[in-house]
Amino acid sequence: MREGLTLLGIALILYAAVFFDAETPFPGWRVAIPCLGAGAIIAAGSGGSSWVARALKTTLMRFIGKISYSLYLWHWPVIVLLFLGLPAPELDWPLKIVAVAVSTGLAVLSWHFVEEPFRKRSFPKQFLLIGSGIITAALVGLALLLAFNQGWPTRFSERSQALAAASDHPINDVFRSGTCFIYHRSQSFDTEECLVGRRIGPSVLLMGDSHAAHLAPGLHENFPGSSISQVTATGCRPVFDQPETRYSFCPQVMDLGWTYAEKQDVDLIVLAARWEEGDLPALEQTLRKLKDQGQDVLLVGPAAEWKKFVPRLLALEHIRGQPGIADRMLIGERRELDAMIAQIASQTGTDYFSLYSSQCEVKCQYFDDSGTPLVVDNNHFTREASRAFTIEIESPSLVRKND
Repeated sequence: MREGLTLLGIALILYAAVFFDAETPFPGWRVAIPCLGAGAIIAAGSGGSSWVARALKTTLMRFIGKISYSLYLWHWPVIVLLFLGLPAPELDWPLKIVAVAVSTGLAVLSWHFVEEPFRKRSFPKQFLLIGSGIITAALVGLALLLAFNQGWPTRFSERSQALAAASDHPINDVFRSGTCFIYHRSQSFDTEECLVGRRIGPSVLLMGDSHAAHLAPGLHENFPGSSISQVTATGCRPVFDQPETRYSFCPQVMDLGWTYAEKQDVDLIVLAARWEEGDLPALEQTLRKLKDQGQDVLLVGPAAEWKKFVPRLLALEHIRGQPGIADRMLIGERRELDAMIAQIASQTGTDYFSLYSSQCEVKCQYFDDSGTPLVVDNNHFTREASRAFTIEIESPSLVRKND
């Protein structure tokens, strides 16, 4: 029984280690899996020996146990600094080995020079109270100083600070959040503001998620001769067969767009989203249905995407004098997806605009004419980027001059 209990415990811990990943909801009830595993091993060990107990008593395992608390404290800052310092999109096996080696080395040092001396020596209480009080006050003071100085940005050049500051671009203003872009179920869509009918020129409807919303400023500025309406919401694909998402409002918001397009006899529907390969069947079905209805559609392909925030990568390039850091973080699968969606558009007779090609045809465009980054995070546009990339769109319903 002890052997079975310890093997079950090991199995539960290994299951968590192997199958839990970034997509696993955590914490929650899944926390119980490794905890029950550890509990099973401890319970079995309290009644006598077992194969697992003997393995845990080996010199190596006992040593890992001794440094485990220091290892616990050190491993996370080592991983974070590897991510930030390299920078790295993920830790491949060589980097994982480096992380383990560095964390273990630091853990051994702190165990030997900090933990063990405090365990074995007897310090006067007054000394401990005064010493720890001084150290705590110094740490709090340093933290407050850094907080009030916003991390001491003066250690970087003005250009580096300007590049990094692009992450603070007012993206909610770009999206028209809370008005024509819904990102929370507590919000309501402003139909009067966002569904403009046919005030001037052709009627155009922009539908999709945030990757549709960040096109809106550019469409309005580049095509003032068209009446452009906007129905967008976070995480919502502009397809008839709505996939299951954590955003319960998607079917309602997208139905609003489809109903408006039908009742108002919209001249052109612009469909854009952060497309994924799993969206393609529903997208093809939607395009065919719209084609049968005689509805003109412009399909916008995926935007370029990076594994890290672009403003930070550009700032690192400037600080280190190492161009190409951002290029190395470009996600190549988005180009492949662009080709797949372009093929679907061709098969369904749908006009297609390759946004990826507009951004990264030969070399990715990172700056506008003033030298400001065009990408806010790792895939969303600034207002300037929206204007720069949408100007290349061609459609009879998108009129460039307000006549």
